[in-house]
Amino acid sequence: MKKFIPFIIFCTLFGLLVSCDTCEDCNPLNKDPYINIAFINQDSLNKTNFAIAQADTLLLNLEQEIADIEQQITDAESEEEVSQLTIQRNQIQEQRTAVTSNRTRNQQVITQINAGRYRLSEYGILNGTRRSPAFSPGQDSVNSLERPYTLPLNMQEANSPFVLGATTRTDTLILSYQLETAQVDNAYFIDAFNVQVLQHSFDSVVFSPPCPTDAKCFSDETTLLLYF
Repeated sequence: MKKFIPFIIFCTLFGLLVSCDTCEDCNPLNKDPYINIAFINQDSLNKTNFAIAQADTLLLNLEQEIADIEQQITDAESEEEVSQLTIQRNQIQEQRTAVTSNRTRNQQVITQINAGRYRLSEYGILNGTRRSPAFSPGQDSVNSLERPYTLPLNMQEANSPFVLGATTRTDTLILSYQLETAQVDNAYFIDAFNVQVLQHSFDSVVFSPPCPTDAKCFSDETTLLLYF
């Protein structure tokens, strides 16, 4: 039995070395908790929706005018009268085409606004140093609902005050949350959950999708929509 003792010791030491062969396995790792944000221009959305509603009303009136003139053309008794009515109808049709084209452009604007496309020039900690936006991988400087901005949350405190700067405006956003440490394999991560908005300078803020009330809602599972 004694002759196997050195072999057993060797196997034990070798196993310990293999189980700790990389720094990744031997040291806990921290992952910055973050939250996704996207911007919705509510003011422009309201104005554009109003313009579309006006265009719809005008188009109905123009369609009725065209129908009335076409009936008059049918009932006309002279070529001169038909010619004058036709010119009038064609002018109204041209107006209808212009209104329809403008309505289409406004609808495209609505699509862009609802997509959350927005150019954030800088962000930072309130009363602290501002930094460039933290873009998702492959993202350019214009975000959207499909590719939201990611804001890192403070791992040392249960709240994060942000200042968000754009070309034409600067806003503030203060978030609170709970922190917990989670272990995945041999790595440790800091997770934030149950995020609440303490203060903001936007018109309104909405979580999408809404967080469930009967379970933990981790910060990276939802997007905070900022309406301005």
